[in-house]
Amino acid sequence: MLPIPAPLQASFEGYLQAKEIPQAARPHYKKWLRFYLDFCQKYHAAPSQRGSLALFLEKLQEKRQPEWQRQQATDAVSLYYELLQAGGDDNLATLPGPNRLPLRVEENPAIQAVDSDRRSAPPPYSADSSGKAGRQLKGAEQPLRPDVASANRARPLSGASWEAEYGKLVEEIRIRHYSPKTLKTYRHWLRHFQAFSRSKPTESLTTADVKEFLTWLAVKREVSASTQNQAFNALLFFYRHVLHREFGKVDGVVRAKRKPYIPVVLSPKEIKTVLSHLVPPYDLAVKLLYGCGLRLSECLNLRVQCLNFDAGVITVHDGKG
Repeated sequence: MLPIPAPLQASFEGYLQAKEIPQAARPHYKKWLRFYLDFCQKYHAAPSQRGSLALFLEKLQEKRQPEWQRQQATDAVSLYYELLQAGGDDNLATLPGPNRLPLRVEENPAIQAVDSDRRSAPPPYSADSSGKAGRQLKGAEQPLRPDVASANRARPLSGASWEAEYGKLVEEIRIRHYSPKTLKTYRHWLRHFQAFSRSKPTESLTTADVKEFLTWLAVKREVSASTQNQAFNALLFFYRHVLHREFGKVDGVVRAKRKPYIPVVLSPKEIKTVLSHLVPPYDLAVKLLYGCGLRLSECLNLRVQCLNFDAGVITVHDGKG
């Protein structure tokens, strides 16, 4: 594990004290900064750019770190950014890793090998030591050193906060009484789209960005046709109801290949073999599924009053379709 340089550790400890971070939480904040710097060195990310934080948080999510710990890590690294902006950027020279983040994550083979399929840019919020949402992050997401700024001067504008758009997405989903699962799915694809577009301001997003993203999913990620359509529907909803902008025609997108669906049908002999290995009450449920053509959820939701033995009828309430 990469140790924090002594000058930076002393500056960071003083900054935590100045920000009135509780004494019990300071070791955890220093731990997350150490993990973040080690991540930047390992995957060749720039520790001074906020885009590296999004990749770091995705790595924590991949390792199944709980949400409150990811929020605490966000707060710790954000304080590190503020320390650099406040005049502690002299310590940056002692940090390992390059001062350049690739224009696209897929341009960095080291990051692509680990985080190629789970890249997002969560809304920039912070947390206190208990894991609850805390103060708002400050400062524009921009390079913090003159040499970095000069290297990025010709790049398109990026690093904008999409926090308001995420909040608007939640409102529009709930107004239409969509399911929480739909909200989770749409937010998932919006985060991937934000990471792909390098968090460019939403007012500068165009249909061309959507075309590039959908093509990238089909060509680079090799997703299925249903997955690509799901991403398309999420972005269509985002453009129409969050950005209030006409989506336009999406032509020239490479479509994901649709695999032929070949249903698996068991013979009566095979069904009898399966039923012979089941014990009550599981055999009754399987016999109902097979004999009545019920879905699993429909079978499990059956009640005594749903059965009419005299008429030989089973009534399915709230069945799918």
